[in-house]
Amino acid sequence: TPRDREMCIKRMIILHNKKNYRTDALFYSIAIFDRYLMIIGHWNITPEKQIQLCVISMILAGKLGQPI
Repeated sequence: TPRDREMCIKRMIILHNKKNYRTDALFYSIAIFDRYLMIIGHWNITPEKQIQLCVISMILAGKLGQPI
């Protein structure tokens, strides 16, 4: 539901602030989250898995922003 997505984005914002990632990382993580839900289907993901997906997408986005 849109409320579930909103709660996940709020969690990603909290993680973003705690880890002090660049601003781009937040937008990348939301894009990763949305793409995964679009490909897999939001009806196939339980709320517990959504929390894991929030964390994983934020970590991936943080790694994308790191210098090589």
